[in-house]
Amino acid sequence: MMYLGLISILILILSVSAISTKKQKGKDFSGKKSVSSFLVLGGIVGTIVGGSSTVGTSQAAFTSGFNAWWYTLGCSIGILVFAFFFSKKIYFSDKTTLLEIVSDRYGEKCGVTMGLLSAGGTTLSIVSQVLSGVALLSAILPVSQTTSLLIFIFLVLIYVFFGGGISLGYMGILKTILMALGFGICGIMAYVSLGSSISTLPSSYFNIFSGGVWKNLSQVISLAFGIITGQNYTSALITGKSYKESRRAVILSSIIGPFIGLFCILVGLYMKIYHPYIESSTALPTFIQLKMPAFLGGCLEGMLLLTLVGTTSGTLYATSTILYRGLLKNRIKNETMATRMLLLSFMALVSLIVVINKGDLILNWTFMGAGLRGAVSLFPLILALFYTKTIKRNYVLWSMIAAPICTVLGKFLLPEIQILPVFWGILGSLFFIVLGLLGKKSTLTLESKYSE
Repeated sequence: MMYLGLISILILILSVSAISTKKQKGKDFSGKKSVSSFLVLGGIVGTIVGGSSTVGTSQAAFTSGFNAWWYTLGCSIGILVFAFFFSKKIYFSDKTTLLEIVSDRYGEKCGVTMGLLSAGGTTLSIVSQVLSGVALLSAILPVSQTTSLLIFIFLVLIYVFFGGGISLGYMGILKTILMALGFGICGIMAYVSLGSSISTLPSSYFNIFSGGVWKNLSQVISLAFGIITGQNYTSALITGKSYKESRRAVILSSIIGPFIGLFCILVGLYMKIYHPYIESSTALPTFIQLKMPAFLGGCLEGMLLLTLVGTTSGTLYATSTILYRGLLKNRIKNETMATRMLLLSFMALVSLIVVINKGDLILNWTFMGAGLRGAVSLFPLILALFYTKTIKRNYVLWSMIAAPICTVLGKFLLPEIQILPVFWGILGSLFFIVLGLLGKKSTLTLESKYSE
């Protein structure tokens, strides 16, 4: 019965992908302002609520308690900052990617550097989704982790190649409804089952700052930076029929994540008390198998697989798009072929990283990936959108290059300081931006291209 439920949901995935392929004509996430706010909401939720906010959050709660809530809280903070401070400038620009905005202002060299380094950060984020997928498939199928990895990759590639960008919106809507119901039921069941036994957990499990105040704050800042500079959120925003509709959808998407996170935390706590010897990454799928009726449990695990496949494919789709349009558009005319080759290259690299790092804490990869992407891109993006005076391009270029260098140096030279290493990358990037602003500037000013 469990497999019947799983197959039923997978059939639903294929059906939605087939429908969305037919609807792609004139309505996709390629920059045309033709999509309803409902689809904008679905596109954002379909990307942000994935393996990290479900499997990864339950794993972190199993390991350290309510400290795991920082991921979904940080996502919501980043989305709200994006909606209130960045969305208007981006929506009324004539560009479809953030890379194009920065390249247009500071030149192709800065654009190429930003594209390559940001892709590195995004690759780390995709690792977290694939690790979640491997953990899920290993829990529900009698196969090895290597086989689980191959199955997951196959599903992602099928979904992207035959579903396209618009399916992210439809799938996001479907995920919003199913996850609100499914994980809500799981969270309530876990809470009721815990009862007074929750008091047996160490007190640190109830301290949201148990990881250290500075470390947790650096996680939130890094994650928020990564959200703001994430191409998938921009892609969804700029396709809305009107700015007000798009902005409203972005704001609404910030509400959903923390509730999903809380439900998954309760599941992680339950599994820690009653099944403390399981592999931490399998806490959520194992809970579903143990506590839910077989058919419904299969549906929930199929929904979770849908979540992971949709989020991974969404991120791959956005990353391949930004690299093609920012770096290869003038060199390779066949966008479909070039984008698919980029996507396959990313998937191969991610698979290699996953094989080497099986068993890692999923959220660690998420924080690192989002933070690195934000450290590279945020300050150049702010200058391109809001700063009308000129600044020497070399300072912008070096601010991007400093981000990964300072991250590595911080990790190995300052390990005793309890903040994420990528936070040193953020500070390194800011240092060169400040140098450029304080240096001798031309009196020439530029009219902002990115205002209404």
